[in-house]
Amino acid sequence: MLAQVNGIAPVIVRNDAFDGSWAKAWAFFLSQTPTDVPKNIVLSPGPGHPGKASDFGLCRYAIEEADVPVLGVCLGHQGIAQVYGGTVTYAPYVMHGRTSTIKPVNTAMESLFFGMPMSFDVVRYHSLIVKNPLPSCLQVLATSSEPELIMALRHVSKPQFGVQFHPESVCSEFGYQLLQNFADMTAKVPFSICKLEHSVHPSVSCLPGPSTVSTSYHVHVEPLGQCAAMSEAIFETIYATATHAFWLDSSNGQRYSYMGDTTGPLSHSVTYEALTDSLCITKHNALHVTTNSLLKYLEGEIAKFKVDAMNLPFDFCGGFVGYFGYEVLGCKGENKSKHILEHMKVQSAMGTKVPDAAFIFADRTIVMDHLTKNVYLVALDASKIPSPTTKFWWTSVKAQIYSAKPPSPPTQLKLKAPVTMYPSRSRAQYEADISKVLDYIHEGETYEVCLTNQLLTQLRIADPLCFYKTLRALNPAPFAAYVHFPAFSICSSSPERFLRVTENGDIESKPIKGTRRRAMDSQEDAEIAAELAQCVKDRAENMMVTDLVRNDFGIVCEIGSVHVPKLMEVESYATVHQLVTTVRGRLARNKSVVDAIKATFPGGSMTGAPKKRTMELIRDLEVYPRGVYSGALGYLSLNGAADLNIIIRTAVVTKDIVSIGSGGAIVAMSDTNEEYDEMLLKTKALRYALSEYCGQELHVDVQRGFYNC
Repeated sequence: MLAQVNGIAPVIVRNDAFDGSWAKAWAFFLSQTPTDVPKNIVLSPGPGHPGKASDFGLCRYAIEEADVPVLGVCLGHQGIAQVYGGTVTYAPYVMHGRTSTIKPVNTAMESLFFGMPMSFDVVRYHSLIVKNPLPSCLQVLATSSEPELIMALRHVSKPQFGVQFHPESVCSEFGYQLLQNFADMTAKVPFSICKLEHSVHPSVSCLPGPSTVSTSYHVHVEPLGQCAAMSEAIFETIYATATHAFWLDSSNGQRYSYMGDTTGPLSHSVTYEALTDSLCITKHNALHVTTNSLLKYLEGEIAKFKVDAMNLPFDFCGGFVGYFGYEVLGCKGENKSKHILEHMKVQSAMGTKVPDAAFIFADRTIVMDHLTKNVYLVALDASKIPSPTTKFWWTSVKAQIYSAKPPSPPTQLKLKAPVTMYPSRSRAQYEADISKVLDYIHEGETYEVCLTNQLLTQLRIADPLCFYKTLRALNPAPFAAYVHFPAFSICSSSPERFLRVTENGDIESKPIKGTRRRAMDSQEDAEIAAELAQCVKDRAENMMVTDLVRNDFGIVCEIGSVHVPKLMEVESYATVHQLVTTVRGRLARNKSVVDAIKATFPGGSMTGAPKKRTMELIRDLEVYPRGVYSGALGYLSLNGAADLNIIIRTAVVTKDIVSIGSGGAIVAMSDTNEEYDEMLLKTKALRYALSEYCGQELHVDVQRGFYNC
């Protein structure tokens, strides 16, 4: 927003930069700003307390020493009051991600609220408040209604202003106008009406455009036309016995599915261990271990094999298929809590640890179009015309597809005893962690924490594909997937898109916050969905993640391109209703798909907000590593496209253990029992599928932790 209003990107200075030296910080700012550009300072929203140097740092010196206009937002607003002798105290109730009506005292020319009505709605994120009365050098500019709290203030003789609300939030009205007024004050020009507004509107098409890349590798496509064989039958016929295989298994409105393995001449597999920062690259049984950065490796390989995708109707034309686990990025030892590191070491010693990331480089892919029933065979070649090996693969695969038999029904294990799952942290411990989170929220340390747990059981599944077939039949999902490596399998029925990037740089995320069960009775089911759509708590959760994703996108997107075509819409799946938002943008010209992943991972719906501080709290709260769960799974295509889900509603199957991750957003309005019940509800589809596959009842013993059994 600041870049749009000011016509220039802001210079960002961390509050703990330059060893706390205001002189050095200001000199840096001046060195990065054109001399003819009017200068001002915006103090960040937090989180934290303005009385803590670690939270406020250089912001205090900006208020005390800067001779340019200053606008404090939320924490910055509170800091202005405290610097001049005001009192910052607890608010009557916590307001995080919730809309509120405010009333400006003055909307006349040269007021911060020029061009706005005498009351309008904003989004608030705070548990602390500036208390009335103010020191004589400050005056109130706006208040909330019921109760009347200070929502904006200014210094009577200095151009310093504070707003308690967040003008940048997608549901705050007149946010652009407020920033335009601040810019006009800075430039000392007549105030003007800002024509910009938050973009909650349909976007332009995200279809990929033509590529003009000069490359030594080429994509060759063999269309098979409409095929009677279902995707399940094709995968079972061709890839059921593969040592490494993937099946990106779209349903519920997603158009394309992709499948492949590592038998192609250019194909290989890659696994990454965050504990040792090591990559293991396996190609045709040859193993190479390196300490190269995972993202640098992926970026280098994508550049090496960069291709012209020939305007294919689908985005994936070969590349990497696999997952990033939660701990994979920016998670060297010093960034992890001691207990998580120790547990990772124990898992490694026991041989039960799944890699923190694993990918298959797919040079041969079968693509299914669920809309037209067409099937395509896609191959990567070093030659401009299909090589003999590519033609041979086409011929072989076509014969297998045309002769594929209907898929066999999933078989049951028919165990003799019920299956019991145990949480990684007992119910008592999880509820104690919820209480800690509520304390953090009350103190202003965070707005929302996605607290997670895992259900685990000792169970040997000899045929994980059979279990996945049971899962997909019971709970089809738009971003479902099956990824198989020799030591583990990922069986996912995820409904959530983390990040899509098209070949021409359009990006999209669909964060989910808000879950309700489905009902058998259609009227009751509709009532449950309607209640979810209007629930204040769930809408606040979703709002916070939406604003977080917009912020993440702003790091790598063209100025003004980030927008929200769908805000908090109910989407219904086999077992649950979900509250879903769609956020879109356009990558800046100098940014790549890897840059987008760096800026956005892990997904905000799995961290809470604000992301950095909340992830620090999560590291101390969650005793065990999340691993695969809450990471992202999908593809990184050689044409620059990508599509990754959020790894939820997913079972991780190893030699002797099956684990199912689940969690929920803890906010100020959270009820401990309801949060625990929601965490278990999100595992229902996976537990039911596991029960069906085992041919036995499945119980959850919430009183004992799995690692204490």
